[in-house]
Amino acid sequence: MGGGGYPELFADELEQNTRMREAVREVSANGTPIYAECGGLIYLTEDLVLAAGHDNRTRDEHYTMAGVFRGGETRMPVRRVIGYVQGTASDKSPPLGSGAFAGHEFHHTDVRLADDTEYAYRLTRGGKGIKDNLDGAVCNNTMAGYTHLHPSSVPGMFRKFTNRCRSER
Repeated sequence: MGGGGYPELFADELEQNTRMREAVREVSANGTPIYAECGGLIYLTEDLVLAAGHDNRTRDEHYTMAGVFRGGETRMPVRRVIGYVQGTASDKSPPLGSGAFAGHEFHHTDVRLADDTEYAYRLTRGGKGIKDNLDGAVCNNTMAGYTHLHPSSVPGMFRKFTNRCRSER
């Protein structure tokens, strides 16, 4: 779900598509595996805030997103983060299982999630993740993070994820 991109370009359209937002929230609540990177992470929060001053805005603009991560807010813009990362995933990671991985971060947003949010990744080199080098927020069978995983760093990544999807049917 998602990818780099700039969700602010489509914030209004994403908010207006209530059927899609409700469907995503429902399949997540039902335990269907969802894996989201970057823009997908933003979409899974409750609120996207485009801050005053961004693209000549005179006030903060709020847009309702899917709300899979309760209390989650994305704020744009903030200091840009760009770079390669390395980390370790726990067994809570649907696409990886546990083990080391490589990837990259590229974003100029700040996602804030509830204090009790569980995370599947700890970044050990580079990047910042969502909070304190933690990334890959987990809720039900949904995992979302800033890190764009590099599939060749985790042999069988796609196979692991599709097998997990099949086992949850």
